[in-house]
Amino acid sequence: MNVQLRSLSWSNMFSYGPGNRLNLEGAKISQLSGVNGNGKTSISLIIQELLYSKNVKGIKKGDILNRYTTSKGWSGQISFMVGKDLYDLTVERVGDASKVKLLKNGTDFTEHKIPDTYKKIQQILGMPFEVFSQLTYQSSTDLLDFIKATDTNRKKFLINLFNLERYLEIGDVLKVKLTELEHNLSTQQGELTGVKRFLETTTVSERKTLKPVVSWNSEAEGRKAKLKIQLDDFKSQCAKIENNLMMIKERDTLQFDMTISKPQLTPGLQDNMRRLEREIAVGNQKVKDLTKNKNNIDTSDSCYACGQHIDNSRGVKLKQDIDLEIASATGAVRRASGDLQTLQTREQEERNQYQLWSSNQRAIERFEQLSQLIDTSLPTTYPDYNQIKTEYGEVSQQLDDLKKLIDDTTKYNEQVHIHNTRVETLTEQRRDFLARQELLEKDILNIKVKINHLNILKKAFSTSGIVAYKLENLTKQLESTINYYLAELSDGQFQIIFRLNGEKLNIVVANNGKETPIETVSGGEFGRIQTSILLAIRNLLSKIGGSKINVLFLDEITGVLDASGKERLVDILMQEDANTFFISHDFEHPLIEKIQIKKRNNISKLGE
Repeated sequence: MNVQLRSLSWSNMFSYGPGNRLNLEGAKISQLSGVNGNGKTSISLIIQELLYSKNVKGIKKGDILNRYTTSKGWSGQISFMVGKDLYDLTVERVGDASKVKLLKNGTDFTEHKIPDTYKKIQQILGMPFEVFSQLTYQSSTDLLDFIKATDTNRKKFLINLFNLERYLEIGDVLKVKLTELEHNLSTQQGELTGVKRFLETTTVSERKTLKPVVSWNSEAEGRKAKLKIQLDDFKSQCAKIENNLMMIKERDTLQFDMTISKPQLTPGLQDNMRRLEREIAVGNQKVKDLTKNKNNIDTSDSCYACGQHIDNSRGVKLKQDIDLEIASATGAVRRASGDLQTLQTREQEERNQYQLWSSNQRAIERFEQLSQLIDTSLPTTYPDYNQIKTEYGEVSQQLDDLKKLIDDTTKYNEQVHIHNTRVETLTEQRRDFLARQELLEKDILNIKVKINHLNILKKAFSTSGIVAYKLENLTKQLESTINYYLAELSDGQFQIIFRLNGEKLNIVVANNGKETPIETVSGGEFGRIQTSILLAIRNLLSKIGGSKINVLFLDEITGVLDASGKERLVDILMQEDANTFFISHDFEHPLIEKIQIKKRNNISKLGE
């Protein structure tokens, strides 16, 4: 996949202030110039941060903002081509909030979530962050770690560089799996030993027969309870019998006539009697009043004062009339009194009849009451305490004997049940253990087969297996590529020879065909070797990863080259398919476009 980075612009990132822009595909070779600390190396970090949301130095997003600016946030924009498609990526961050926008040929290609957008960007670029950073940024400092390392660590460097550690990781996984299988095998074998020991030492007894359990005598238990109540309540029972007998005696002495019916009282009798009483009282009062009036009439025929004769006929007539009224009223009282007496006699007769009926009715009701109160279940004679006690003892002993028989039978059957359960359990266990033995023997055989296979794979994915094979081939390719660049830089004077020996990788320099250890070469010669290795590593990484990218940042690699080496390096880079940016402050060349980075008041500014 061919990736073409086109332009980069940014504001307030790392040491920079606002409004910085860099054309990434302008000059073939450019030099980022400025004193140390001006932000030359930061540009490659900005590209990494924008495209992958991280950088090789592990600087956090909150620390990217230039603290000397007045801005509250930073932003960046990068434009790149992948094939025929143009992508524009914009990243803005204010405080803890980030905003990412991705355009594809002018159309919004942003995912809903920022992590998903960056996953899409990595898919578009076709390379992980580690490969991208190695292809776009090389430093002589990192390379020195490879050249000056021990033979063993030098090999580890190449393994990591060419991502061969994934094979070793597979080997580590295989080791873990192999350890698990070996542990499982040991566990299974231990279990199999235990299973065999159980089968050899366990004896299964015969089953035993249960005894029949007799039924409980509920009737006897009820009889015992009644006898116990009789014993406990003997006095009370006797009192109940005595009271019952008294009620029977009273009931038997009651006399009554069931044929006597309730008498019918004369309607209005009391009202008539009260009416007659009122008439008599009124009549008597009238007689009294008339008599008084009669006595007040003067029937004298002479004046009591003068003795003169007076006509008294009128008074006499009045007294006669009053006498007639008195006689009439007296007769009415007499007749009413007679009627009253008649009614009173009738009332007394009816009262006597009612009293007779009431007394008879009370006798009937008392008979019925006593009939209900009398307990017919009670005996008519007093119980014999000793007899009850004897019967109670006999019933109790019968129940005790029965309970002991039931308990003994139950205990025996429980033991039989436990025995039979153990027999069944052991029988089932033997059956299960035999099945388990068969299964374990099959599993152990399968595990041994897997262990044999894994041992083969483990060896294949060890440092002496696939890694050694690939490393040998890659080393040959790297050696060839290094010697291509070294031939250009040294006019064919020097060659690099890699020698793999087990876990070690030794570097030998051939000077006009004469081998010498790399530690013995001069500083200028060492610089050319170092530069050749650097370019060769990038070239080989690009081929292995299947991705090409047009931008390369070379950080302070010219410092190890003499003037002749620098000239030859420029010639080589002019032929490379890349836009190269030298990060240096001690290099001048007429074919190199110089980009000055100036810093003022702690704020860097990129000038073209």
